[in-house]
Amino acid sequence: MGAVFAFGNFPTGRSSGTAPDPAFAGAVFVFFGGAASLFMVLCAALKFAAVHGIARRNLRVLCVIAGALSCISIPWGTVLDIFTFIVLGRPSVMARYDSGGDAAAPPPPPSPS
Repeated sequence: MGAVFAFGNFPTGRSSGTAPDPAFAGAVFVFFGGAASLFMVLCAALKFAAVHGIARRNLRVLCVIAGALSCISIPWGTVLDIFTFIVLGRPSVMARYDSGGDAAAPPPPPSPS
């Protein structure tokens, strides 16, 4: 829609010279739409990098940053990110990230007898 306003050549419907320029309104739409699209692409790239860091058990700070940025996605992103912070703040998880994933896994729970 913004590109139509910005690059379209159509009459404004007013004969006076004081009418606002539709190309300016189109440029505003294009600018904000482009900025929002770029922000979403960068957020997606950050989240993919965080997933890669989780799989390799490194880049814990990147995971926390990606989680903080995902708090914008209300309500599910906020709820999931609160649990992300709780899990990434556990000492056992910190030890795994500090050792690069080589730390011994915790023992399995005892089986019911």
